[in-house]
Amino acid sequence: MRYVILYLKGMLMGAADIVPGVSGGTVALITGIYKKLLESINNISTDNIKLARTVGFKAVWKKINGPFLLPVFGGILSSILVFSRILEWLIKNEPLELWSFFFGLLVASIIYLFKLKLSFTIFNFLYLFFGALISFMVTLIDVTENQSSLWYLFLSGFVGISAMILPGLSGAYILIIMGVYNTILSNVRLAQDLVINFDKSQFFETASVLGVFIFGIILGLKVF
Repeated sequence: MRYVILYLKGMLMGAADIVPGVSGGTVALITGIYKKLLESINNISTDNIKLARTVGFKAVWKKINGPFLLPVFGGILSSILVFSRILEWLIKNEPLELWSFFFGLLVASIIYLFKLKLSFTIFNFLYLFFGALISFMVTLIDVTENQSSLWYLFLSGFVGISAMILPGLSGAYILIIMGVYNTILSNVRLAQDLVINFDKSQFFETASVLGVFIFGIILGLKVF
């Protein structure tokens, strides 16, 4: 039952990660797994992996808290695969209603974080001001939609995942600003379609896009 609950929490995180305005980190914080998630990710290192030669895979799996990470990331992946197709359809067919919903989620997240962590001190207001200023400056970046160069997709994954694991900062929103949100959503959908209708040329194109993006995510997740 414990693993089922962790899986469901992972699904909630995955759904939040692909919704602009909501942070998967916020959901992890709300569900009580945020600190343990960061500690478990931090335990994944080359030194610990090398220990498998001496102490065995089972001991290393326990050391990196694999029984915790597997259901959480399994839930995240499942949620992304399910909801990415739905979101892509809504963006094309019901954009006004969808973005209104996203805006409501963003406002609710801000209110929650104020209640949970923020105190009304002069320093916190200064941090709030500088954070808002930086965010506004990011929105002024002139980036055309559907950037497809591999180095840019890698950078998007690297930056996007840092936002996804920070409470209150939406990784999906960062991807929108960087102009790759729709590109990633459509390629996730194409990857699912290829399971049924395989096409060699489409496979290599989709694998290149998602492979580089995921590599950026993995590296960014470890670094941040």
